[in-house]
This record gives sequence, structure tokens and C-alpha cells, in this order.
Amino acid sequence: MRVLLVLEAALLLIAVLVLLRLSWQRSLFARVGAAILPPPWHGRQGVVVLVRGGALGAITLAVVYVYSAFGPEHSRWFNRVMFGLVTNLAFVPVLILAHQRLVRPAGMRFGQSFGLVPVAGGVRSLGLVVLALLGVGQLGEGAMDFAGRWLGLSSHWTEWFDPDLAWGPRIEVAATIFDTVVLTPVFEEIIFRGLLFATLRRRFGTGMAAVLSASIFAIAHGYGVLGFAAVFWSGLLWALAYERTGSLLPSMAAHAADNLMASIGVILIPRG
Repeated sequence: MRVLLVLEAALLLIAVLVLLRLSWQRSLFARVGAAILPPPWHGRQGVVVLVRGGALGAITLAVVYVYSAFGPEHSRWFNRVMFGLVTNLAFVPVLILAHQRLVRPAGMRFGQSFGLVPVAGGVRSLGLVVLALLGVGQLGEGAMDFAGRWLGLSSHWTEWFDPDLAWGPRIEVAATIFDTVVLTPVFEEIIFRGLLFATLRRRFGTGMAAVLSASIFAIAHGYGVLGFAAVFWSGLLWALAYERTGSLLPSMAAHAADNLMASIGVILIPRG
């Protein structure tokens, strides 16, 4: 755990230095991609896509759950890996509907609509923005942890602890990390920032849309008070970054880094 603490401290120091530099240059949110906000699709159509795609995804999860519970016997790691992959693949119906009913009618490509292709100089800006996001995120979570201790609040360890990471075989650990660090950030950022936040921007200003989308993002994780606050803070930062940089790449990278740090922490716990 000392290695993780040192890594977090070093990351925080680097991020603070980046923040100071960017603040001095007044380019904290340099453009990374060319996404348009508010988006070119109608807000009502965006809501329809999210609701219908979400329903299809929920049906997919239900079918997989029933199959894993009552279908042919498989090894425990196989069921865990498949369920983890399908959990993220359940977002696919939303993405397909978004491409058919939102992106293509607007005359755009999928990657272009979410700023997934960097503009000139976007790669350099991406690295600096990600470091800034990680630093501000760490500062916010540290303040929340301090406030929680002062108020007598704490997060139960079962909220974030994953036994498959702590004690699972190597293939299960590798699959869980791939699911958590690669698939989850990509799918969740497209859904919650690229579609939900962007759709809300058609009706509300940047601040309100960011608050609403971050609240839904936090509720979806099902954590307690402090866990909700931490996820909400991350969702808020990532939505604002998407607004200013015109790309989901910074939030995807920051999301992946956060999940990786959490995964490393779970892996190191049983090892002292």
C-alpha cells in the first residue's frame, strides 16, 4: 500500500504543477477534439435513444444472468469474465441507436461527434488536461474524505472491494482489470458524458447539465454518501472537461487512471 500512496502523492504533485502552468498560460481547457456542444441532435431524440437503448441493455443483462444461473455449468472465472464483459456490452444498443438516430442524421461520423480524433496539437493538450483532471480529482476526494471524517461518515469497504481482484486467479484478475480499466471508461464516458450530458445541454446550461449528468452517474454506482460524492465529483469534472476540450479522450483517460489506481489498491490489500 505504501507504493500506492507514494504514487498518488507523486501524481498529485505533478498535477498541481501542471495546473499552475496551465493557469499561468490561461489554457487549462485547451481543445483536444472537435465535438460540438450543444450537440446537433434534438434533446427529445437523445432522451428516446438513452431510454430505449438502456431498456435493451437491461434485457440483455437479464438474459445473461438467467443463463449463467440456470444454463450449462462453467468455471467460476468464465462466468465472472463473461458477465463483466456483457455488463459493458449492454451499452452497445445505446451506441447503435445513437449512431443511427443522432450521429448519422447530423452528417457526422461517430468518432468525430464525440471528439475521439484529436485536432492539431490535441495530443499534447490531452496529456496536460488529463494530469490536471487527476490532480483536481485527488484534491476534491481528499477534501471529501476529511469532511467525512469530521462528520463521522465513512464508506463501507464492500462498496469498492472486489474479491476477484484480491484473491482470484491471474486470468480472472487480468480480465477484471481489462473490464474495469479499458472497457468501462470507454463505454461509460460515451454514455454519461457523450450522450447524457450532451443531451441535457440542449435544454440546460453547462453547469446544470453537468450537475444532473454527474448525479445520475453517481446514483448508477449505488454507493453510500461518500462514495456518491466522490463519483459525482469525478462526473462533474469530466463533463466540464468535455465541454471545454471538445473531446471525450481526457475523461476516458482520467476515468481509466482512477479505475486502475483503485484496482491496484484492491490487489495490494491482501499483500499488506
